[in-house]
Amino acid sequence: MCQETWLSGKTHFSDAGPAGAKYFAGAVSRWYNADDRISKTEAMRVAVGSLLQETNTFSPQATRRHHFQLATGAALTEAARREETEVRGFLDVLEAEGIEAVPLLGGWAVSYGRMVDDEFRSLVEDLLQTL
Repeated sequence: MCQETWLSGKTHFSDAGPAGAKYFAGAVSRWYNADDRISKTEAMRVAVGSLLQETNTFSPQATRRHHFQLATGAALTEAARREETEVRGFLDVLEAEGIEAVPLLGGWAVSYGRMVDDEFRSLVEDLLQTL
């Protein structure tokens, strides 16, 4: 059996993580037999989006939307290619497999305190709108 995961249009926010970290869950998974997978001859496109931030829970300054360096579309791909990040690794794997990456929205913020709830939700909604 194999597992396939993709992003759904529904969002769930939780503050149940360690040190009150916020989690966004919008992924849906299904199990299937390896023989049922999409063949390499079929065109496959994968949406790519990312919001990264190192949270410093000791910082009195909350993380806000303006702390993020945001990029969309081709600018996201170009920015990711210049850095050694998870997004670059993901793009490298997609390229090696002949899968088209569809860059949506990505952003990086340096270490501040916990993210302001409304601004986090706003960023996630912007990401989902690009789908």
